[in-house]
Amino acid sequence: LCVLDTYNQRVLVFAEDGTAIDIPQPLVAVEHGAWDRGYHHVNAILAVGDRILLMLHNGVGDSDRTSQILVLDRDWRPIGTWDLPHGGCHDLACLPDGTLLACGSPAGELVALDGRARRISAMMTRGLAVSDRDIVVGASQFSARRARTRARGALYFLDPAWQVTHELPLIAAPTCVMWLDRTDYGCAHPSARLPPIPLAPTAAERTA
Repeated sequence: LCVLDTYNQRVLVFAEDGTAIDIPQPLVAVEHGAWDRGYHHVNAILAVGDRILLMLHNGVGDSDRTSQILVLDRDWRPIGTWDLPHGGCHDLACLPDGTLLACGSPAGELVALDGRARRISAMMTRGLAVSDRDIVVGASQFSARRARTRARGALYFLDPAWQVTHELPLIAAPTCVMWLDRTDYGCAHPSARLPPIPLAPTAAERTA
């Protein structure tokens, strides 16, 4: 079991009996919000084959970086990163064919690592679940952090061609979306169409 300690920039790992497992931390330890010293606000983790992927939010206007996907091996060693088109992205999931997806949150988009993007909502996209036949994207009203408990949202159901088939309004902002009655490729994927060599320097190299 892996838990992201976002503010402290750590990955917490536990055995089935709850025993903590010590791992080499893939990111430097810095205080929350220290964007200029390597804070990334990690908000998603996904296991894909022999790789572990972390979503580096990297802020919106807080740094000169867009969001990145940090690629790790199974020993938690950084291999490299891929840059995304926006800062402030959330979530990681794969299509059944292995295409990697994320929420391009500030633009209200669903984006793919292969360069595809589709505007889903005028709201911020956050929350992503993928099954063999459906994609579900959450959306939240843009608001200051202190007002988010009052923000409304919606779920958008998409077909495999990324066409919205149904919108479900919500009285609160979704933060996590998951299928429980079918395979959810936002939890793990046996193999994905990841580029063999990362497209950018590792996060450790960027903050060295």
